[in-house]
Amino acid sequence: MSKLNCITFTIVTLFAMVLSTDLYADLGLSFQAMGGYAIDRGETEDAIRKSAQKGSEDLIQQVAGSPVEKHDHFNSMQLVDLSVFVEYSLWYRFFIRTGVEYMVSIDDVKSEADVSGAEYYAINHSYEYIAVPFILGISIPINRGMHNIYMGTGACYNIVMIGREGEGYMSALDYSDENEFDVAGIGAVALVGINTKIFRNVSVAIEMIYHEFRRERDVSVEVKDGGGGSFSHKQKYLFAAPKTSIRLGVRYSI
Repeated sequence: MSKLNCITFTIVTLFAMVLSTDLYADLGLSFQAMGGYAIDRGETEDAIRKSAQKGSEDLIQQVAGSPVEKHDHFNSMQLVDLSVFVEYSLWYRFFIRTGVEYMVSIDDVKSEADVSGAEYYAINHSYEYIAVPFILGISIPINRGMHNIYMGTGACYNIVMIGREGEGYMSALDYSDENEFDVAGIGAVALVGINTKIFRNVSVAIEMIYHEFRRERDVSVEVKDGGGGSFSHKQKYLFAAPKTSIRLGVRYSI
């Protein structure tokens, strides 16, 4: 069972429990600002590395006419997660949430392919992700609302952006490329978290959020050479949302 299905099953299972309890959750509007870290980004990073390897090998074969002798990978991708949400609680038990999520790589994914002699081609990939979720969830207040366990699921509009900068030396010329690609679409989202009041309408929250979105796309990479010419080659990229993130934030209820 996938993580999304597990979280959805948990929400449905607890739904009946919530209906019969004496709850004191805050009603009305609240705002939440959070920051965190993507802990499950392996699919995205692996796909970028594979695309870099295949693309640079094809490029070297096309320009130098020689096979790649060695392919090295360097930095792993680290993603910072920032988000702002607006949430409305109703009927003491339920809430709807929307907002904007933003993730960006602070370390590029680096890759280098070596040909015989001094010929090589190196590529740095950057990554950005924007999401606009619409989540329906339930809250389980504890100690008359001093603490709240909450969970929800819904749809999410996703934009994945991959940037690449390449440079190399082949056939006595310097080569370089600078390209940006993006894909947008609808995916699924689920979350579970807990918040604790610290002063009147202010509380702190920690949550785990899960996204399900992936699209494959063929792109055209534009390459320039030191002689003033240019050419393009086709390459396949996977545009995927980071699966799981952990966030810590502050919530203000009106």
